[in-house]
Amino acid sequence: FRSPVNPSPLALVQGPGNDTASHLGFMVWDGKLLEYNYLVNEMKRDPEFRIESEPSDHVDLVKDSKFCLFLYGGEMTWMVEAMALGCVPVVLVDRPVQDFPLTDVLRWSDMGLLVRTRGGLKRLKAVLNGVGGDRYQQMRELGVAASRHLVWNLEPQPYDAFHMVMYQLWLRRHTIRYARREWV
Repeated sequence: FRSPVNPSPLALVQGPGNDTASHLGFMVWDGKLLEYNYLVNEMKRDPEFRIESEPSDHVDLVKDSKFCLFLYGGEMTWMVEAMALGCVPVVLVDRPVQDFPLTDVLRWSDMGLLVRTRGGLKRLKAVLNGVGGDRYQQMRELGVAASRHLVWNLEPQPYDAFHMVMYQLWLRRHTIRYARREWV
């Protein structure tokens, strides 16, 4: 898993997208994870999903989508930008995940979804459409707020990724075990 720490605060300057998204989901597909080909091909044929395979400026597409889809193990570095633009992250994965950044500090389950790929597009659409208006709005707002904690600035700013990593290390300070040295 690559950390979604964003080296540029560009997305944070642009602010969240509009409230009337015309697409249910948006995804950048690089074609590297072949086990997801079937699901991605189903999504390409569905008008509610927008799948881009060419590198481009996705800002308008992200703002125009309710959910941004990410394949676990694939390209997830733009997750922070998507969150900052008001797109709720959905990670497609078929196993438990415990290695999201800053898991001791951020509650990822409150601002995004982990969805199994088993069941195909039908199940994915059922899960996404099952997110109610109030819950969706809360996830969106929390994602926008949390995105500022995942930005790595050249000079650390209050509550940016540098300070959040330091805070997470401080929280774990009692779990670090040091080897005993035998002095002779």
